[in-house]
Amino acid sequence: MYPDLWIKDGLSAITVCSQQTEEGRIAKMLLNQYDHTFDLLDRVRVIKECGNSEEVINAVQIHHAQAGFCYVTDLEEMRALRIAGILDQTDDSASVYKVCRLAESGHKEESKLFLEFLQGDHAKRFFEDFGFKWMR
Repeated sequence: MYPDLWIKDGLSAITVCSQQTEEGRIAKMLLNQYDHTFDLLDRVRVIKECGNSEEVINAVQIHHAQAGFCYVTDLEEMRALRIAGILDQTDDSASVYKVCRLAESGHKEESKLFLEFLQGDHAKRFFEDFGFKWMR
């Protein structure tokens, strides 16, 4: 039924966040890009659900799982882990943060300065350091 799906010998667990979280739903979507892979792996007890990204990362660090799915920003302090791949979801409108300056503001000068800061190289480096993609 799944002729092209191969599970490496010794793969005991892939950790994901609970399906009640956005991270968990994204992990399931990624694993299901090939048919019903998530459901198949879940049936053979390879999928292990965790409460949050920190638990996913911990499970991989202490070798209870060979791989995990979580936000790349949650991996900032985990330099010992190898990132196998990053899904770019910049076309998802929920991941695009927009800024505007209100014409009727009591803090016009401050908001002007803030917008100028956001358009500069310093802000670009700052946001990219936290895993955001710069789309000015």
